[in-house]
Amino acid sequence: MRRQLLRLVLYLLALPLSTYAAFQHITVSSSPSMDPVASVNMKIGCIPSTFSDNPDTFPSSKAVLASPEDACYPEEYTDHPQLWQLDNQEAIKGNIAIVRRCKSCNCYFDEKAMAAYMAGATGVIIINDNEEGVLPITAGQYHDDYSSDIPVCMVTYDDGESILSVVESGTDVYISFENVFPEDLGDVPDTDFNLLTYLDVLTPWEVKWRYPASNCLWNPPNQTFSASIDPVTAKLVKAEIVMSCPFDLDPNHYNCASRGCHVVGVSNEAELEGNFALFLREDFDGDQMCHDVQELAAAAQIAGAAGVIASSQSYWSLPLFDAPKYSPFDFTIQTYIVPGSYASDWYSLMQAGEDVVVKFPPSEGEYPETYYPHVDVMGALPETTVCAKESNRDKECFPAGQARFNPVSFPALSAELILAEVHESCHDVEDLDGKDGSGLDCVTCADLLQQDEAITNKDKLAGKIALVRASQTFCINEWEDLVDNLEAHGAEGLLVGNENNYTYTMVDSEEDEVTKVPVFNVAIDSMERILELYFLPNTVQMHFPALLGSEVVPKNVTSYHQVADDDDSHLGLTQIEIEKPKRLAGKIEAAQADFNKEFEGGRFNLYGVHFYEFCDSQLSCHKCNLLSRPLTDHFPKGGAAILDARSASCFNPIGSVVRFIQDAGAEAVIVVNDGNELLTLSNGGSVIDDVLRI
Repeated sequence: MRRQLLRLVLYLLALPLSTYAAFQHITVSSSPSMDPVASVNMKIGCIPSTFSDNPDTFPSSKAVLASPEDACYPEEYTDHPQLWQLDNQEAIKGNIAIVRRCKSCNCYFDEKAMAAYMAGATGVIIINDNEEGVLPITAGQYHDDYSSDIPVCMVTYDDGESILSVVESGTDVYISFENVFPEDLGDVPDTDFNLLTYLDVLTPWEVKWRYPASNCLWNPPNQTFSASIDPVTAKLVKAEIVMSCPFDLDPNHYNCASRGCHVVGVSNEAELEGNFALFLREDFDGDQMCHDVQELAAAAQIAGAAGVIASSQSYWSLPLFDAPKYSPFDFTIQTYIVPGSYASDWYSLMQAGEDVVVKFPPSEGEYPETYYPHVDVMGALPETTVCAKESNRDKECFPAGQARFNPVSFPALSAELILAEVHESCHDVEDLDGKDGSGLDCVTCADLLQQDEAITNKDKLAGKIALVRASQTFCINEWEDLVDNLEAHGAEGLLVGNENNYTYTMVDSEEDEVTKVPVFNVAIDSMERILELYFLPNTVQMHFPALLGSEVVPKNVTSYHQVADDDDSHLGLTQIEIEKPKRLAGKIEAAQADFNKEFEGGRFNLYGVHFYEFCDSQLSCHKCNLLSRPLTDHFPKGGAAILDARSASCFNPIGSVVRFIQDAGAEAVIVVNDGNELLTLSNGGSVIDDVLRI
């Protein structure tokens, strides 16, 4: 079967920003000193141009309306607009020029600003001519050689008319630029970082869950709002967008980038009041430079909504955040972005008459609480240690895998080691390296197990810990069957020597059954060393750690640490980018592994990797555990592997799976989870972490 190659880019996380979101605005006052008790005192949102200066401090200046008001040159100056002068050049000098946007006029934003600058203006305020827009637009640059040494920004039509009404009344108006920055998104670092948070859906039960969500950088807390945000809970209501599209465009679909359409409000204000506004992806096309989500959020806040949820433009994935950090609207409600699939599912239930109730996360500082995927160790127990002591030598300890079917409680155990011999009918026929393999006579083996006669040296087991080679257990489908035979003849414990250099969390199909004696397993190299000690003239004492709650008690274990169930054991999401094929191109969010090494990112061809089908633990892990190379594929060196986690259930912890793939030549691994949750992969503190490089 032909494989489809995917090219991937892996992104690492950097640290979040260190300043709060800010309301981009100018202060309009009747006082030159911006006295807050002046008769005129307004803070008005203002989006800066792409070509203007942004001085850290800027003294207030008097506002003067340009003449002509659109600051556009006559047609005869088309080839040399820089030679034209404003009619009221003397009045503009040393003051802030107010000019009108005019889509039907023959000049560009930077030409308007240049005319004001040449007249000696200390700043320029452009009034948008879209009478219904909730946000102004960004004044872009047309001429590459035009730049401005003064701040230039645009206000909405309504705000501009408010300024002019005061000017025309005869009152002197002074303007100070505050928090106005060039619209180059310079407030966002050039590397991706994790600002993902979460939303809790509380009802209905069909979708009750904690979902990852993208934070919007302009969300409060900000410089004009409380630095602490309490959780907010409200019902979801679909917002009905009202748009304005110039140039006679049919406003059936919002796309500010290509169509010039802008949100002017919502038509269901009464329904939205006090609830969360839901904006569906099919209702709008996004473009970050157009502040599309900001427009939606502003319209919702004006309507009285308690918060905003907007669906991502991708059905399955999320942006790490939505920018910019500064906004010309003074937001007091939170806005979050979720994948389109989540929003569609919720809306389907809403259409069926269900109330979907969502809880927003709290925020004690700059950003809301971070979303952490659920920690998953694939049902694995942490690797522990067992020790062997030959009478004339020091104690030697070896990494050991635990068993999920171990006794709920068992004291630390020390007993003489005995090499248990399993009847040959239970053995494997041949070296199973890379082969399916088969048992010698599994029917006979099953009969012997039933009769507790599968161990040929059963008379020597009493009071001892039995060591069994895994290769001798091929026909034994359940570990408990082997343990029952050992228990029947007085064995105190079982140590399984694996056929490869890995340890496993031992599992069986009967999850609710436990053995009466403890069971551990060691890698083949450890087994060979234990056998070297065993075949010396003196006896070997084997030491097992204590068990409590079916797990090893930490104080009795060397090189062991329990993964605590707190935030320190979780990792935030990162992103993986698919470059080829084009139909799959795009970024998707991905959970991390807590045993990952430092990695600078890279591009890889992606190949599927497969384990033998009997390695999914649906029946038994015995057959799979006997293989020194359980992969069915010959993996091209230097690529990235994609693996269905369900196919490798026999190799817990997950580090064992990664090591198999690493040894096959892979440089990276993508694990596809069984389900839609994103899970932090953890090795549970196993020693194998030290040998993982990819």
